[in-house]
Amino acid sequence: MRTRAFAGVVFCLMGLGLLLCCDYMMESRVGYAGPLSGDQANLGKEILNGCTLAVESTNQAGGFRGRKIELVSMDDQNLVDKAKETAYALCRKRPLFVVGHVDSGCSLEAAKIYRDHRILMITPTSTNPKLTDSGGGNVFRVCGRDDHQGFTAAIFLIKHYPSKTVGVIHDNSEYGRGLVQEFIKNYEFLSGVNVLFNEEVARGDATMEQAAQKCVAAKPDVIYFGGLAKQGGTFLKELREQGDNSFFMSGDGCFEQDFIDTAGAAADGALITFYPDFKPLVGTGSEAFLKRYQKRFGAEPSAYAAFGYEAVMVGLNAVANAASPLSDRTIGDALRRSSYKTFFGILQFDDKGDLKESPYVMWTVENGKYKELGT
Repeated sequence: MRTRAFAGVVFCLMGLGLLLCCDYMMESRVGYAGPLSGDQANLGKEILNGCTLAVESTNQAGGFRGRKIELVSMDDQNLVDKAKETAYALCRKRPLFVVGHVDSGCSLEAAKIYRDHRILMITPTSTNPKLTDSGGGNVFRVCGRDDHQGFTAAIFLIKHYPSKTVGVIHDNSEYGRGLVQEFIKNYEFLSGVNVLFNEEVARGDATMEQAAQKCVAAKPDVIYFGGLAKQGGTFLKELREQGDNSFFMSGDGCFEQDFIDTAGAAADGALITFYPDFKPLVGTGSEAFLKRYQKRFGAEPSAYAAFGYEAVMVGLNAVANAASPLSDRTIGDALRRSSYKTFFGILQFDDKGDLKESPYVMWTVENGKYKELGT
C-alpha cells in the first residue's frame, strides 16, 4: 500500500511538473509583426509604439506570473512573402501570442503559419473578412471588418448624397479588393443602383494618371477608393489636377497623415471610414494613455498606436486568465469568454474572433486635419 501511495504521489508531482513545463514552453514574450520599413513604416512604427507602451506598463505592474514580458518585433515590410518569413521567425521565439500583421494580405498568409505552430494571433488592423471567416480559430482582431465599414460607407452615401453616380477603383491587394467588394455589395443592394465602373490598379502605382483619366471620362459623382494612404493621396491629387470635382471616399487604409501630406490641398473634403475619436472619451483610460505616450515617445499617438496598445493588453489579460497549460486554445478560450474595457468602449469577441461590435463612423478632411462626422 505504501508503495502504491508513494507511486501515486510521484505521479501527481510529475503531472504538476508537466503542466508547469508546458506553461514555460511558451516564453514570456509577445511578438509583433508589421511594416517597420517601406511605404507603410510610419503606420507600423505607430502600432509598435503602442505595443511597447503596453508591455512596459505591464512590466511596471509586476509582469506576467512574476516574469517580465519581452516584446520581440519583426519587420514584414508590408509584403506577403516577407510576412511569411517573419511569421516563421516569430514561431521559433515561442511567444505567448503575436500582435500582427498590419496588412490583410500579410495576415492571411501568416495566420496559416501561426495556426500550424499553435500560436495565437491578434491583428490590430487587418480588416478582410476572410481572415476570421476561414475558421482557423487562432486569429482575433481588435479592429472591425471590411463588410462593416463597407456598410457604413454605403449608408452614409445613400443618406447624405442620394441619387449620386458612383465609380470604384482599388489596388490589387486582399485589402483594397476586399474593401470595395463589400462597399459595392452593400451600396448596390441598399440603393438598387449599380456602380458605373470597378477598376483595378497595381498597389504602389506612383502616378495614377491613367486611372484618373478613366475616372474623369466616366464622370461619376462619387469615387470610392480601396487602397493605402500614399496611393490614395496621389490618386486624389491627380483627379483634381485633371479637373475632376467628384466626392472622394475611402476606408481606413487612407486614415493616415500620409494621405493628407501626399494629396495636399486636394485632401480637403475627402470622406473616410474609421473608428470614432478615442481621445475625448472619459472613463476609458485614454487620458492616462495619452500622457504616457507623450512622455515616452515625445509625440501625440495616432489611433493606430491605440490599436496596438489594446491588442497587447487584451492578449495579456487573456493569458493571465487562461487555464493551464497555456496554449493557443486556452488563451483563445479566455479571449472569447471575457469582455475588455478599451479606449473604444467595451470589447467582446465572438466565436470567430471578430468583435461583436465595431463602431465605424465617417470622417472628413478639413483644413488639412481629420474631422469626425458621425454616421
